[in-house]
Amino acid sequence: MGVVVVSGIRLYREMLAKFLSSASIDVRACCESLDELPGPDVTDVILLHDGEVFGQILQDIRTVRARSPQAPIILVVPADRYEELRAVLWRDVSAIISDDSAADTLVGAVRVVQAGFAVMTPQHRTPSEIIFPPGAAISGRQRGGARSRPLNLSPQESRILSRLVAGGSNKDIANELGICETTVKVHLRACYEKIGAKNRTQAAMWAAAHLDQPS
Repeated sequence: MGVVVVSGIRLYREMLAKFLSSASIDVRACCESLDELPGPDVTDVILLHDGEVFGQILQDIRTVRARSPQAPIILVVPADRYEELRAVLWRDVSAIISDDSAADTLVGAVRVVQAGFAVMTPQHRTPSEIIFPPGAAISGRQRGGARSRPLNLSPQESRILSRLVAGGSNKDIANELGICETTVKVHLRACYEKIGAKNRTQAAMWAAAHLDQPS
């Protein structure tokens, strides 16, 4: 599953496409408007950079749904409208990203959505608490379960988590850090418990939002 970048601002869409490509994400197309979407039924992730007019955002979402009902949508919105728009649109898209988010956070969100998950709740949650299959119910236990877990990552655990964002395998991480692959697995199991993640995808999303990424 690739990504189609849609933005009316040429510099913005070209920069997004270049950055995502540099992160080994397959950018299938770069469009000025939804009218330029390739094919009648796109199934790739649509990364939609939209304006501040709520009515236009809703219309754009409807346009995508009418043309490509299976395509996941990631909406990039102005930072000062983020909380308002998320509270209203969280059921309609797979993710909403503020335009002042770190670039690695966007990469993490794209990878989570490509894996078939949504990154949305009606209220603020940490990334380890908000990843769930699209359409799944969010129980009180799911919403609050991870928050009670201690967050006392060791320096090595932080280094290992930060490398998940780039999609590194256990073997890749072991080679980069000069440790054995079994040690990486042990550290990851400890990390999952500490941050409330259930798998690598959730852990990568958490790391993208909370940890400095290796240069």
